[in-house]
Amino acid sequence: LLHLESKYPQGEESQLVYVITGREVPSGGSSSDVGSLVFNIATAWSLGRLLSTGLPLTTRTVSVSGSVRRPCNLQVRIGTPVSQLIKAAGGMTEDGTAVVLGGPMKGQLLSDLETPVTKLCRGITVLSRLQIKKATETNCIHCGKCVTICPHNLLPLYITKEAQNGNVEQMQHLHLFDCIECACCAYICPAKIPLLYWIRTGKALVKRSEGSYRTECNERS
Repeated sequence: LLHLESKYPQGEESQLVYVITGREVPSGGSSSDVGSLVFNIATAWSLGRLLSTGLPLTTRTVSVSGSVRRPCNLQVRIGTPVSQLIKAAGGMTEDGTAVVLGGPMKGQLLSDLETPVTKLCRGITVLSRLQIKKATETNCIHCGKCVTICPHNLLPLYITKEAQNGNVEQMQHLHLFDCIECACCAYICPAKIPLLYWIRTGKALVKRSEGSYRTECNERS
């Protein structure tokens, strides 16, 4: 039995493979490319249930935490609105302001609490007013902290600049899609540049560009 240090974002698939086996998942690849498969406990349990009973995955264990009255773990049906989970946790506290699908680092801010739980949902985090207070963004001082902390050795600042300029080709050259969106770069940035926001924007721009290219090719053919 191997015990690993509790270190974020070591739970991500490619990070686990590297720490345990020493094999590095290639750019744009998956763990199977280096002879490994990664299953979390919930996936392993669901697979065992499927093989023994034939029943598909219909429920999910979701942690509800943050500014709620009774933080808890809930077993809910897939498709249950997020609002019902918050209600089951006693509702938001007085300072509860924003709801995030996921955790505070990688989560997505929800604009509609009727958003359903999916099979990929593992947590709901309610943030307080103080926690969502926007920091003042300043100019980059080229300290290199975002590069040093990136678990995939990417260049978050340069990806951000290319995303701001809409340079699709250059973002791909910088291995944009190797980013696991752990938000370590944005967290450590002393200039408070929203690096994760721009990286996600860059991914959307590249996907949109690829979609437009496929549509154009189909029209020509």
